[in-house]
Amino acid sequence: MAHGSEHRSTPEETVKRFIDGFNRHDGSVMKLFAQGVAWQDPGGLEPERGWERMQNGILSAYKVFPGIRMDVSHILAKDDWACFEGTISGTFKGGKWFVGGGERILRPTNRHVKLSTAWFFRFDKEGLISFWSFYWDNLQFLAQIGLKADQIGMGAGA
Repeated sequence: MAHGSEHRSTPEETVKRFIDGFNRHDGSVMKLFAQGVAWQDPGGLEPERGWERMQNGILSAYKVFPGIRMDVSHILAKDDWACFEGTISGTFKGGKWFVGGGERILRPTNRHVKLSTAWFFRFDKEGLISFWSFYWDNLQFLAQIGLKADQIGMGAGA
């Protein structure tokens, strides 16, 4: 369940806590999200919704990419929005991956991935993340993990 804090963090502080928590893989990022959080990922055409679904996606990323890490070069924040630019990297160990609104079991390739990425966050009146979206080049991602779009249901007929 999402939890607020006594002191409302600024959007920039919350993004820094998100990055730190994400890199620790300890689940601490979950308390930063509103219960009704929505998000848009590079593989989906429509936003996903729901705290539990979002939690499953993040926990899945930790298993599929056990050493997944974000390195940030820039953070920008204004009003109830914040964004960062950087890289995300890890070694692809396969398993359950949430992509394009569905779940796929992907075979391990043990290949290292490093992608340029940008993440955007919107905050509710309690300072929790109510919407987030993130972007990277999906074709580059698939090439780096050694799979093709049709192997994970993202091909022309998907």
